[in-house]
Amino acid sequence: MPKEYAIDWSKVTTVAQARAEHMKFVASVRSREGVVSGYILRIEGQLFACSNNAAWLRDFYGKLPG
Repeated sequence: MPKEYAIDWSKVTTVAQARAEHMKFVASVRSREGVVSGYILRIEGQLFACSNNAAWLRDFYGKLPG
């Protein structure tokens, strides 16, 4: 998992620097989200591949109210 970028606000003296630091922080968060999303999609894909599509849909819709 990539490390989250930590802004050292004591070294930021201009708005341009603050924007640049914020962009680095957001980029680090997005890279972390990508790792987590990829893991979730991989796990969901494995679980879904193990089930029969028709049976899964029947069970899912059968449990919905109304």
